[in-house]
Amino acid sequence: MHLISHHNPKRFSGEPLLGNNSQLDADLAVWLENKALRRVQKVSCPSRHMKMWFDKTYQFSGEVRVIPNLILKKEIQEIPAVDPRALLGQSTDSILIGIPSGQTAVKGSHLIAQIVRGIAEKVIEQIGFFLAGEVDPALTVSLGQLPKNVTVHTPGRLSHDEFIASFKSCSFGIFPSLRDNYSMALLEAVVCGVPMIAFDTGGNADIIRHGENGLLFADISSQALIDASVELIRDAKALNSLREKTSQYADTHFDSDQIINQYIDYFLP
Repeated sequence: MHLISHHNPKRFSGEPLLGNNSQLDADLAVWLENKALRRVQKVSCPSRHMKMWFDKTYQFSGEVRVIPNLILKKEIQEIPAVDPRALLGQSTDSILIGIPSGQTAVKGSHLIAQIVRGIAEKVIEQIGFFLAGEVDPALTVSLGQLPKNVTVHTPGRLSHDEFIASFKSCSFGIFPSLRDNYSMALLEAVVCGVPMIAFDTGGNADIIRHGENGLLFADISSQALIDASVELIRDAKALNSLREKTSQYADTHFDSDQIINQYIDYFLP
């Protein structure tokens, strides 16, 4: 019996920014999981962050190894891009910023309006935002009355391929998540060649290398993401360089066969 540990309820406890989570519920879940672990011989975690929390939380004497989530890079790269700029009335060379975050506290949903408005207040260039997934009505209201040079594209729930097709057209992306394990949305963005700006939290550092395929910030504030975004918007040369490096990074990392072999070597000796 083997376990791939993608979740840990204790990492949300006592964190006010992540919502009002039940300590008792987390304790009960860990108690049950510790009982199940008596039958487990090996554990893998998708990131160093999740391994740290596993070691900290559970009573397990077996081996624990970090093996990243598998992504079929070739399939992602074969999806043709679909540019939503025309729907926004934007020119094809304008800046389009992708935000793949879900509408939950863990994903930093409460920061999205601050980020969009903060960027909008500092730029005069024509820019658009692509907000993936369902958008809370309260967020729609808070994004009202933006400057005329700023537009927001909220297509609602999309299929996986539709999301990838639109995100490929983004100039760069912002990922305000506060505690992801090893985000597939973040990983897919990098494989699409879109540099991402994110917090150095959770498993983000296992995907993003600062200056190579995006930017990571230890300061957990919307202002850090806003300032970095504005710099990229104003410096086309720096943005193009980061985009080129991101594409190169995607070509040389996240190899599907290599990750499959890691699972085989570990779980099927």
